[in-house]
Amino acid sequence: MGYLFRNLHILVFASLSLALTFYVASDPVRTKSLITPVVEDAIELHEMAVASYRVVSKIDLVTSAREATRLYVSALQMPSMLFDRLAENLEQVNRSMGIANGPAAVSSNGPKSSPRDVLMSLKRL
Repeated sequence: MGYLFRNLHILVFASLSLALTFYVASDPVRTKSLITPVVEDAIELHEMAVASYRVVSKIDLVTSAREATRLYVSALQMPSMLFDRLAENLEQVNRSMGIANGPAAVSSNGPKSSPRDVLMSLKRL
């Protein structure tokens, strides 16, 4: 029993080969009509593979590595650049609303703005 399971792949391969042989022998015209598109596709795939191999062989790996490094560094810097732009926009909003140094300048003891004043200042932005 161990011999059968150990060599099962050989038995499966032999049975499939035998079944395929009988199929081809029973109707060779139908087999040819089924295989012809597959062979044509294989030729086209081979031509595409050769063309892509030529393109890949022309790629400069040093330039690609530098570009990948630059892209990685810019991706790492992106959150800080985003926060820098956000800080600049908030400063611009603070200046347009008349607030001196951001939220620290707003105190609870100072004059209170009505909701209408806040909406009017937001509309001016």
